Amino acid sequence: MAIERIEWQCPQCERRYAIPANLPRPTLCPKCQSDDEQPAAPAVTQQPVVTLPDDSGLAPPLRADVEFETLSGKQASGADHYRRKYSALRVISLFYRCLAAVIILAAVVAFVAGVAAVFQADDQSERWAAVGIGLGSLVGGAFWSVTVLAFAELIKLMLDIEQNTRQR
Repeated sequence: MAIERIEWQCPQCERRYAIPANLPRPTLCPKCQSDDEQPAAPAVTQQPVVTLPDDSGLAPPLRADVEFETLSGKQASGADHYRRKYSALRVISLFYRCLAAVIILAAVVAFVAGVAAVFQADDQSERWAAVGIGLGSLVGGAFWSVTVLAFAELIKLMLDIEQNTRQR
């Protein structure tokens, strides 16, 4: 269940915090309270809360473009949380993209070696074998690199679908 939050700004240091809407508004942030003994008047900036169309009562997530400082002092945003949430899948997707690039390079090298073998072959059968190896490696490398790249993009697509599902 999502917690309804509001944006609150410290009047002294002007840091922004995302605090639960049901808690009382602090006079100063934790850093300013330890630095200053006299509390100042709070500056409360409340964002309008829009409920979902199906009236489920859940508040929308915090805006991803605004960075908030949590009460512990760490900066976080909705986009940062999303990036940290599935970091292992992002690494796996990157690995597959790199693997696709290596397969393409190996296919091109094998094709060039096949072309070079055509010119060094002594008889007709060796030439046809070199042509077959060169073209086969190029076509096979293209097929497997596209397959691996498609799998990497599938992982990215699933991550985007998951993020989009959580935002609505």
